[in-house]
Amino acid sequence: MNEFWDRIGISASLLCVIHCLFSPVLVLFLPVLGEFVSEQWFHWLIAGVVIPVAAGALWLGYRRHRNQKVLALGAIGIGLLVTGLYISYLETHSSSVRELGHQNPLEIVTMIAAGLTLASAHLLNLRACRVHSPTVDRPPLRRDHSSSPTPSQPERRESGL
Repeated sequence: MNEFWDRIGISASLLCVIHCLFSPVLVLFLPVLGEFVSEQWFHWLIAGVVIPVAAGALWLGYRRHRNQKVLALGAIGIGLLVTGLYISYLETHSSSVRELGHQNPLEIVTMIAAGLTLASAHLLNLRACRVHSPTVDRPPLRRDHSSSPTPSQPERRESGL
């Protein structure tokens, strides 16, 4: 079940990165859609999905693998996401009119870094969980072929002489 949430987390984090990169382009070519995805509430909606998924999946994974680096990377990613939201909030409330599609470059860079950091944390969490899960739940990492004959090697038969 944890793999499912990590995969959702990776997808959501990468969607955040794509959103940050392409929102300005959408504003130029499709102003109505660009304005929709650039709104403050849209960022809060994305964060409302990403933060609980990240916190839950990374915590469940940590309970299995006990790798504090994965948890720390996730905390940094969530911290960057909250920082990006705060930058956006300050800019929105500091000026009376926010230009259509205008986003603070610091907000964009912070949100992209947050998305990439969270996606990396989820990927590391997936890998760490696979290493620490029972072998019956996952396919073996490597097969040892030394004990079983291959099609090119005939089985050796010992003679009873």
